[in-house]
Amino acid sequence: MTSNETDPILRLLAQLPTPATTANRNEQVRSKCHAAMARRDVPPSRSRPRRTPLARVLDIALIGTVCFYAAATLAEAIRFVRVL
Repeated sequence: MTSNETDPILRLLAQLPTPATTANRNEQVRSKCHAAMARRDVPPSRSRPRRTPLARVLDIALIGTVCFYAAATLAEAIRFVRVL
């Protein structure tokens, strides 16, 4: 394993200047962040997308299929335990 003194990458990183921010730069970044958050806000009426009737039917069919599969699996497990 190499020590910190002999590692060239760590030596080069240590030679980098330290970042210095100004109040003006901080205010610019803050205002850009506030503007981006303001653009992202969604009105409450459009917060939840409307579901189509087909999507609802497909959801119900999927839930029914999963319930049927779970019931069949449970029945097979009970039948298997009775055989043992």
